[in-house]
Amino acid sequence: MLNITSKYLFSFSERLKEERKRLKVTQKDLADNFGLTTMTWGKYERAITAPDAYILSELSKFGIDIVYLLTGERKPVSQLNFEEKELIKLYRNVDETCQSSVINLLKAIE
Repeated sequence: MLNITSKYLFSFSERLKEERKRLKVTQKDLADNFGLTTMTWGKYERAITAPDAYILSELSKFGIDIVYLLTGERKPVSQLNFEEKELIKLYRNVDETCQSSVINLLKAIE
Protein backbone atom coordinates (compact mmCIF):
# COMPACT_ATOMS: atom_id res chain seq x y z
CA MET A 1 0.00 0.00 0.00
CA LEU A 2 1.41 3.40 -1.03
CA ASN A 3 1.33 6.21 1.48
CA ILE A 4 0.33 9.74 0.44
CA THR A 5 3.94 10.80 -0.11
CA SER A 6 4.58 7.83 -2.41
CA LYS A 7 1.40 8.52 -4.40
CA TYR A 8 2.41 12.17 -4.75
CA LEU A 9 5.94 11.29 -5.88
CA PHE A 10 4.60 8.80 -8.42
CA SER A 11 2.21 11.35 -9.93
CA PHE A 12 4.91 14.01 -9.90
CA SER A 13 7.44 11.68 -11.54
CA GLU A 14 4.99 10.71 -14.29
CA ARG A 15 4.25 14.36 -15.00
CA LEU A 16 7.97 15.18 -15.01
CA LYS A 17 8.58 12.49 -17.62
CA GLU A 18 5.60 13.74 -19.63
CA GLU A 19 6.92 17.31 -19.59
CA ARG A 20 10.40 16.15 -20.65
CA LYS A 21 8.89 14.29 -23.60
CA ARG A 22 6.72 17.28 -24.50
CA LEU A 23 9.88 19.37 -24.77
CA LYS A 24 11.51 16.59 -26.81
CA VAL A 25 14.60 16.29 -24.63
CA THR A 26 16.32 13.26 -23.13
CA GLN A 27 17.05 12.52 -19.50
CA LYS A 28 20.73 13.09 -20.32
CA ASP A 29 19.96 16.51 -21.87
CA LEU A 30 18.22 17.68 -18.71
CA ALA A 31 20.70 16.08 -16.33
CA ASP A 32 23.61 17.73 -18.15
CA ASN A 33 21.81 21.07 -18.27
CA PHE A 34 21.31 21.08 -14.49
CA GLY A 35 24.65 19.55 -13.50
CA LEU A 36 23.09 16.26 -12.45
CA THR A 37 23.88 12.68 -13.34
CA THR A 38 21.58 10.72 -15.61
CA MET A 39 21.12 8.35 -12.67
CA THR A 40 19.78 11.19 -10.50
CA TRP A 41 17.39 12.32 -13.22
CA GLY A 42 16.21 8.73 -13.65
CA LYS A 43 15.45 8.61 -9.91
CA TYR A 44 13.22 11.66 -10.34
CA GLU A 45 11.27 9.95 -13.11
CA ARG A 46 11.02 6.66 -11.19
CA ALA A 47 9.68 8.37 -8.05
CA ILE A 48 12.68 7.34 -5.96
CA THR A 49 13.39 10.96 -5.08
CA ALA A 50 12.24 14.42 -6.16
CA PRO A 51 14.16 17.50 -7.30
CA ASP A 52 14.76 20.25 -4.78
CA ALA A 53 13.39 23.80 -5.01
CA TYR A 54 16.44 25.06 -6.91
CA ILE A 55 16.04 22.43 -9.64
CA LEU A 56 12.29 23.16 -9.84
CA SER A 57 13.05 26.85 -10.29
CA GLU A 58 15.53 26.07 -13.05
CA LEU A 59 13.08 23.66 -14.71
CA SER A 60 10.55 26.46 -15.00
CA LYS A 61 13.12 28.52 -16.91
CA PHE A 62 13.64 25.56 -19.22
CA GLY A 63 9.95 25.58 -20.15
CA ILE A 64 8.62 22.87 -17.85
CA ASP A 65 5.22 23.72 -16.39
CA ILE A 66 5.93 23.64 -12.64
CA VAL A 67 2.29 24.21 -11.67
CA TYR A 68 1.41 21.11 -13.67
CA LEU A 69 4.22 19.10 -12.05
CA LEU A 70 3.07 20.01 -8.56
CA THR A 71 -0.71 19.98 -8.97
CA GLY A 72 -1.48 17.96 -12.07
CA GLU A 73 -3.35 20.95 -13.51
CA ARG A 74 -2.16 22.96 -16.46
CA LYS A 75 -1.88 26.72 -16.20
CA PRO A 76 -5.11 28.19 -17.51
CA VAL A 77 -4.73 29.35 -21.09
CA SER A 78 -8.42 29.64 -21.87
CA GLN A 79 -8.23 33.43 -21.65
CA LEU A 80 -5.56 33.60 -24.35
CA ASN A 81 -6.52 34.28 -27.94
CA PHE A 82 -5.43 32.00 -30.79
CA GLU A 83 -2.30 33.99 -31.64
CA GLU A 84 -1.14 34.01 -28.02
CA LYS A 85 -1.66 30.26 -27.70
CA GLU A 86 0.21 29.68 -30.96
CA LEU A 87 3.09 31.88 -29.81
CA ILE A 88 3.39 29.91 -26.56
CA LYS A 89 3.28 26.61 -28.44
CA LEU A 90 5.99 27.70 -30.89
CA TYR A 91 8.13 29.18 -28.10
CA ARG A 92 8.02 25.96 -26.08
CA ASN A 93 9.08 23.90 -29.09
CA VAL A 94 12.36 25.72 -29.80
CA ASP A 95 15.67 25.49 -27.98
CA GLU A 96 16.82 27.87 -25.25
CA THR A 97 18.93 29.96 -27.65
CA CYS A 98 15.92 30.64 -29.87
CA GLN A 99 13.77 31.40 -26.83
CA SER A 100 16.32 33.99 -25.67
CA SER A 101 16.40 35.51 -29.16
CA VAL A 102 12.61 35.82 -29.20
CA ILE A 103 12.59 37.51 -25.80
CA ASN A 104 15.37 39.90 -26.83
CA LEU A 105 13.54 40.76 -30.04
CA LEU A 106 10.30 41.48 -28.20
CA LYS A 107 12.12 43.62 -25.64
CA ALA A 108 13.84 45.55 -28.44
CA ILE A 109 10.58 46.43 -30.20
CA GLU A 110 8.56 47.05 -27.04
